[in-house]
Amino acid sequence: MKVKLTLHMDYLVIDTLDRTKDEDFRPIEAGYVGCSLKNTGKHLGISEEALMFIKALQVSGDDIGDINAFIPNDNTHHFSWLGPPCRLVTSDAELPNSGFADIDFIKVPNVTNSAAIQAVDYIITADFPPKG
Repeated sequence: MKVKLTLHMDYLVIDTLDRTKDEDFRPIEAGYVGCSLKNTGKHLGISEEALMFIKALQVSGDDIGDINAFIPNDNTHHFSWLGPPCRLVTSDAELPNSGFADIDFIKVPNVTNSAAIQAVDYIITADFPPKG
């Protein structure tokens, strides 16, 4: 598994466990706005809580969303997201106008890494982003 999606206190946690660029994973780099994962049935873990969060997101009017799941003509299953390999996603994120495709994935328990838990706790308890 290369990428794991969990939910912590109403934040979707995108945790890239293996950031090695290869034929199935492309991290953000010059000229790209996010990361892309192919063959999700082999490389993507999603907790039930994270999946419910994703399915409840609004659909935008654009071809790209903050997070994307799609199945192109070659029948490979893809997941991509805007931003860096590890990211926190809030409930105001949007899916592309095509929604979130029924991609294959590995079902995982909703266990979030400690760094993401600390980041979410900081956001919730601190004045972040600063108001005013």
